[in-house]
Amino acid sequence: MPQMFPKDETENYHNKLEKWTSKDMQLITLHEEIITKREALLRTSRNLLHDRPPEDMFLNDTDAALRSDRMMKDFVSLEETLDGGLNAQKSPRFSTLQANHWSMVNNMYPLWERAMKDEIPTRDSNVADARSRKDLAWSSLSHV
Repeated sequence: MPQMFPKDETENYHNKLEKWTSKDMQLITLHEEIITKREALLRTSRNLLHDRPPEDMFLNDTDAALRSDRMMKDFVSLEETLDGGLNAQKSPRFSTLQANHWSMVNNMYPLWERAMKDEIPTRDSNVADARSRKDLAWSSLSHV
């Protein structure tokens, strides 16, 4: 005799199936729209390329050199702008934060080096030890 599922579970299953089927249909429709738009854009770009004469499609050497010079000038001006921003007057709050940061780095670096050489236990190993002790305690309680 086949096992019968409760009515609530069957209804829940059918509701989910209906929901996912409608979502799947929406995605299929959206996918078809995207494919149609993509094909239209490809046709348009292909037509634009075929309508142009071949000599217009490529830059000649002088145009390419001019473009390269403009790009290099833009890069240089951007670099100068960035360098100027780095050398600008820093706020007192930023200077304090920077000094505190480097002070902490200078103080913690030797401790970090020793931790890497396993001369002192790290915080992570202490956490792992604490977790193993906790797991051991829970396992001993579950047998009681």
